[in-house]
Amino acid sequence: MTGKVTRMIMAAALTFSILSLFGCGFGKKYRVYAAPGIEIKRDSYREGETVTVRTHTVMDEIIDIYIDGEIAVSSTESNDEWIVVKFTMPAHDVTVELGSVNISVDPGSGYQVLISAFDMTTGTEMFQPYNELVLLRKADGSLEMRNVLHEEDSTSYTSYEVPDTAYEEILGVILGEGMDRWLEEGEEDPIDGAYWSCSFRQDGDMTTVTSDDPMIGDGHRSFGKVWNAMLSMINSGREITDSD
Repeated sequence: MTGKVTRMIMAAALTFSILSLFGCGFGKKYRVYAAPGIEIKRDSYREGETVTVRTHTVMDEIIDIYIDGEIAVSSTESNDEWIVVKFTMPAHDVTVELGSVNISVDPGSGYQVLISAFDMTTGTEMFQPYNELVLLRKADGSLEMRNVLHEEDSTSYTSYEVPDTAYEEILGVILGEGMDRWLEEGEEDPIDGAYWSCSFRQDGDMTTVTSDDPMIGDGHRSFGKVWNAMLSMINSGREITDSD
């Protein structure tokens, strides 16, 4: 009897060791291909397991985490130093990537940046105030444009409710100027004496082009057309007040 009990205990211990080594479940494991900058405990999971990935937030940048090309979370939804995403592992390999856009103002929780543009004077000893226009999508799907004034020691903004077509119309100007191809095909030299930046969301990804990048054609004219398109939406919109 004693020998039988001993064998049962040894068999149970062996089974526990195997389960501990290989996991309590069986079945095929699928890979999680995580981009640099993303932290994950291991690189393979079984279908149905919970996967947790995270990355650091970065000052003056909005960081988005994409799972298989679809945005899963944005740093605008996090007030912590980490952006964390949990998802259930599907029955296929998964790619987790990062997207980022440089902006000079945090839009706050519940907002998604669609387009941002600003123009700064450079080459002077004193700080020169400048404006930034930011098109945002709110949680309810409506659009808001902010005209942000950056001064040396303060930042303030005015918000406007803009037409639902604002994003498509402004993005149309950006694409019409070929700004989505500048980073790959641009040949013109950067502009001296000024620094401007245009960030835009297309198919879930954010792209930023600046006057420091090689451009296609007259980059200053292209940026001016985008700026004017954004201003026209403010002119056709309605200022949002505290009573709203």
